[in-house]
Amino acid sequence: FIHPSAVVHSDAVLGQDVTIGPFCTVGPSAKLGNRCRLYPGSHVAGNTELGDNCILMGGAIVGEDIPGQTVIGHNNVLGHHSVLGIKCQDMKYEPRTECFLEIGDSNDIREFVSIHRSSSPDRKTVIGDNNLIMGSCHIAHDCNVGNHNIFANNTLLAGHVVVE
Repeated sequence: FIHPSAVVHSDAVLGQDVTIGPFCTVGPSAKLGNRCRLYPGSHVAGNTELGDNCILMGGAIVGEDIPGQTVIGHNNVLGHHSVLGIKCQDMKYEPRTECFLEIGDSNDIREFVSIHRSSSPDRKTVIGDNNLIMGSCHIAHDCNVGNHNIFANNTLLAGHVVVE
């Protein structure tokens, strides 16, 4: 189901049984897996892939129209107004540089979380599997987060942090 007020580019790739709610946008390079659900006002932009069964709560934004890619695995929940896969805040970042974000499977990423892409093409920001990232956390460029972690509200990771 695609709500009549949603804007889905004709080049976007949609899996089976995808639900796209009111006032959502899906860009031309986006790929949504089977049974993804986009709640009102959520957006998928740039070269972004969502795995099967991903949920974007209202106002969530994934990806940006900059070089590089954002890949979100299967069974992830992205909370209200979370922002993932956008340009990093590294002062050395060159705007035309490819940058990357990879998120594994079964993560619960809560409201107002921000996770940035890497700052250079030879690195990636990586989030593993089965993490709980509570409200208003920030994970900056080039961080590497493993599996089964819990980040309490307002946890901030500066660039290049490794959490096993």
